[in-house]
Amino acid sequence: MARETTSRLCQTLTGHTGYVQGVVWSADGRMLARCGDDHTIQVWDRKRSQHLQTLLRARPYERLDSSGIRGLTQAEIATLQALGAVEDAAPDAISGRNV
Repeated sequence: MARETTSRLCQTLTGHTGYVQGVVWSADGRMLARCGDDHTIQVWDRKRSQHLQTLLRARPYERLDSSGIRGLTQAEIATLQALGAVEDAAPDAISGRNV
Protein backbone atom coordinates (compact mmCIF):
# COMPACT_ATOMS: atom_id res chain seq x y z
CA MET A 1 0.00 0.00 0.00
CA ALA A 2 1.41 3.38 -1.02
CA ARG A 3 1.96 5.97 1.67
CA GLU A 4 0.41 9.34 1.11
CA THR A 5 2.89 12.19 1.41
CA THR A 6 2.18 15.85 1.79
CA SER A 7 4.34 18.88 1.29
CA ARG A 8 4.11 22.36 2.64
CA LEU A 9 5.57 25.61 1.42
CA CYS A 10 8.52 26.60 3.62
CA GLN A 11 9.39 29.91 2.04
CA THR A 12 9.06 31.90 -1.18
CA LEU A 13 12.12 33.45 -2.78
CA THR A 14 11.48 36.43 -5.04
CA GLY A 15 13.65 38.30 -7.49
CA HIS A 16 13.44 36.80 -10.96
CA THR A 17 11.38 38.69 -13.51
CA GLY A 18 10.57 35.57 -15.56
CA TYR A 19 10.37 31.84 -15.11
CA VAL A 20 12.97 29.99 -13.03
CA GLN A 21 14.79 27.52 -15.29
CA GLY A 22 16.82 25.61 -12.74
CA VAL A 23 17.66 25.27 -9.07
CA VAL A 24 20.71 23.70 -7.45
CA TRP A 25 21.78 23.26 -3.81
CA SER A 26 25.36 23.58 -2.60
CA ALA A 27 26.99 20.33 -1.44
CA ASP A 28 26.59 21.33 2.22
CA GLY A 29 22.95 22.39 1.74
CA ARG A 30 23.57 25.93 2.99
CA MET A 31 23.16 27.79 -0.30
CA LEU A 32 20.74 27.68 -3.18
CA ALA A 33 21.35 29.00 -6.70
CA ARG A 34 18.61 29.63 -9.26
CA CYS A 35 18.81 30.68 -12.90
CA GLY A 36 15.94 32.29 -14.74
CA ASP A 37 14.63 33.59 -18.03
CA ASP A 38 15.84 37.06 -16.99
CA HIS A 39 19.47 35.95 -17.63
CA THR A 40 20.38 36.11 -13.94
CA ILE A 41 21.66 33.59 -11.43
CA GLN A 42 20.60 34.33 -7.87
CA VAL A 43 22.40 32.88 -4.86
CA TRP A 44 20.61 32.54 -1.51
CA ASP A 45 21.59 31.59 2.03
CA ARG A 46 18.98 28.96 2.86
CA LYS A 47 19.01 29.19 6.66
CA ARG A 48 18.84 32.98 6.84
CA SER A 49 16.58 33.34 3.76
CA GLN A 50 19.02 36.01 2.63
CA HIS A 51 19.78 36.93 -0.96
CA LEU A 52 23.58 36.87 -1.28
CA GLN A 53 24.34 37.74 -4.89
CA THR A 54 22.90 38.18 -8.38
CA LEU A 55 25.09 37.16 -11.30
CA LEU A 56 24.42 38.01 -14.94
CA ARG A 57 24.62 34.99 -17.24
CA ALA A 58 26.74 35.60 -20.31
CA ARG A 59 24.82 35.56 -23.56
CA PRO A 60 26.39 34.01 -26.68
CA TYR A 61 26.80 37.32 -28.56
CA GLU A 62 27.34 39.65 -25.59
CA ARG A 63 28.69 43.05 -26.80
CA LEU A 64 29.11 41.90 -30.42
CA ASP A 65 29.01 45.05 -32.58
CA SER A 66 26.44 44.15 -35.22
CA SER A 67 26.36 47.59 -36.88
CA GLY A 68 28.52 46.49 -39.84
CA ILE A 69 26.71 43.23 -40.54
CA ARG A 70 24.75 43.26 -43.82
CA GLY A 71 22.17 40.96 -45.38
CA LEU A 72 20.24 40.08 -42.21
CA THR A 73 16.49 40.31 -41.81
CA GLN A 74 14.96 42.39 -39.01
CA ALA A 75 14.08 39.13 -37.23
CA GLU A 76 17.71 37.96 -37.38
CA ILE A 77 18.95 41.32 -36.08
CA ALA A 78 16.41 41.18 -33.24
CA THR A 79 17.58 37.66 -32.39
CA LEU A 80 21.22 38.77 -32.26
CA GLN A 81 20.27 41.66 -29.99
CA ALA A 82 18.30 39.33 -27.71
CA LEU A 83 21.47 37.25 -27.47
CA GLY A 84 23.57 40.28 -26.46
CA ALA A 85 24.66 41.98 -29.69
CA VAL A 86 24.66 45.78 -29.84
CA GLU A 87 24.65 48.29 -32.68
CA ASP A 88 27.14 51.17 -32.89
CA ALA A 89 29.07 50.08 -29.81
CA ALA A 90 31.31 52.85 -28.54
CA PRO A 91 35.04 52.07 -28.17
CA ASP A 92 36.16 51.42 -24.62
CA ALA A 93 38.31 54.37 -23.42
CA ILE A 94 41.02 52.11 -21.98
CA SER A 95 41.35 49.24 -24.44
CA GLY A 96 40.00 50.89 -27.60
CA ARG A 97 37.81 47.82 -28.17
CA ASN A 98 34.08 48.01 -28.61
CA VAL A 99 32.06 47.23 -25.50
